[in-house]
Amino acid sequence: MNLKPLNKKSIILLLILGLLSIPLLMHSSKTTIAYSLDQIDNENRLSYSPQRGAIEILNDTALAAFSLGDGTGESNNPYVINDYNISANSENGIYVTGTTKYFVIEYNYIILVDICIFIDSVPSGTALIANNIMGEASIGIYLQNTPNILISDNTCLDFSDNAIKLEYSPHCEILDNTCQWAWDGIVLLFSSDCTIDGNTIYTSYNNGLVLHKSESAWISYNTITLSTDNGIFIDDLCNYTTVTQNNVDNNWVGIITDRSDDLTITRNSLNNNGGEGLYLLNSNYLLVTHNEIDNSDTAILLYYCENGTISNNICEGSAIGIFLHRVIFSEIHNNLLFENSGYGVQIYEFCSFNVIHHNAFVGNNDGGTSQASDIGVDNKWYHEGTSEGNYWDEWISGIYEVDGIGGDDLYPLNYMSVISEFTINYLLLIMSIFSIISIIYIISRKQSKK
Repeated sequence: MNLKPLNKKSIILLLILGLLSIPLLMHSSKTTIAYSLDQIDNENRLSYSPQRGAIEILNDTALAAFSLGDGTGESNNPYVINDYNISANSENGIYVTGTTKYFVIEYNYIILVDICIFIDSVPSGTALIANNIMGEASIGIYLQNTPNILISDNTCLDFSDNAIKLEYSPHCEILDNTCQWAWDGIVLLFSSDCTIDGNTIYTSYNNGLVLHKSESAWISYNTITLSTDNGIFIDDLCNYTTVTQNNVDNNWVGIITDRSDDLTITRNSLNNNGGEGLYLLNSNYLLVTHNEIDNSDTAILLYYCENGTISNNICEGSAIGIFLHRVIFSEIHNNLLFENSGYGVQIYEFCSFNVIHHNAFVGNNDGGTSQASDIGVDNKWYHEGTSEGNYWDEWISGIYEVDGIGGDDLYPLNYMSVISEFTINYLLLIMSIFSIISIIYIISRKQSKK
């Protein structure tokens, strides 16, 4: 079959279709779907045993008695507690303590209890909790004095307290769980070196994820949305924690830190949060980089912080881009401040010895006299080593005057030096356009020769 050469209209149409498909290739996110216990897994629930009361396991003998299958309690052949259908009013659904053997709690359906699954003081690494459905209780999963446990792929719906709670339980992994309609979704108290990855937490009545005195956590690839208060709350001595690649949207505050130092907050997407996107409070030696924040009251707010680095972030469409109050010895560089209704950067009282350089200010404080404000002392709006300041899209010549008494940009730039995900995405976009044009051109040439 001979194909006709492509005409100009066909080439233009293919080019448009290719361009429309690029955002689908460049962006992906989890789909949040609300379920109720009555809607979820109704067909599979028929395989559970008839409804029964609470299971209490106080020793290895009881653990073996409630185990189904041929498990021996060894690490390579653990006891398996599964397929139970539990409703126990004010008692705990499954309570385990005093054991020494390995066990798995999986594929159980637990409702109308106090705590659905409560593991207390079992040896490190001896338990796994996975693929359970639970709800209509005080707490979903509660670990106490139980380190090195994996909690994965559980569905936790409707709790007056927490969906998942760890206390004095370090080195645990909380992976790929769904938590909805809890006071707080996931809570770690005095539980350091834990990994919280791939969870979906939504419609929390207070906070989505809370860390308290839990150092060196790794928080990644979680989707946290519709929390009445904070999406992620890192509170008090959660030093050396990393927060990366999370989608935290439509909460009151996206991520808040308080009295926690040496944090790394990077490559998160924080959209449509009603208060602050990032609220950094009493936290020193912060690295905040490559985050995308839009449509908040203030994209990034720092209060009582020192020696922080705020770089390569995109702060767009908020009332204020970056706001500093009582901040010293910090560096703000290579950020994109784009179309914020107020100042792109606002430095308030008691801020000193901060350096603001190589940022791009575009379309902020429209109608105002400057895109930035500084009423602090001894702040520099340029890098002293290079004598380079910031890019201001309305600047023509001379110095750039910053509102307030704190200082001006003596060396404004005539180019944008931001190196961020924004720049990378647009480079990918340009490369994709050229690739599509090249392919269409080659096909058209081949067909015209036939």
